[in-house]
Amino acid sequence: AALDSEEHFDKKIFAVSTGALGFMLTLIQFIKWPEYKCIAGVAAGAFVFALLTNMIVHLHAKSRQDKQSDLIDEYINGDDKDDSAIHERIKKDNKNILAMNIASIVCDIVGVTALSTFAILNI
Repeated sequence: AALDSEEHFDKKIFAVSTGALGFMLTLIQFIKWPEYKCIAGVAAGAFVFALLTNMIVHLHAKSRQDKQSDLIDEYINGDDKDDSAIHERIKKDNKNILAMNIASIVCDIVGVTALSTFAILNI
């Protein structure tokens, strides 16, 4: 369930970021002499950073899942019946992924705010 939720979160970040970048490029085409180009740059940068962070989260999560799977295999096939290392690994990995997801959310919020400001000031 957690992995499914993570996948939906990634899709939403991707959709917002790519859709907003497309909207921004379309908007810029209709404005002959856009003012406040720096605000558009901030928006574009924030959306691109959100997309990059999203890809890094995906790669990091996959790597962590593989390590967790190895720990579970060792637990199942081994003699040691203490599974605390598995729980600690999962908690630590989830904290790291959550931090990166929060960074993606913040970038999307900054991007949407900057894009909205740019659109309002130029229309």
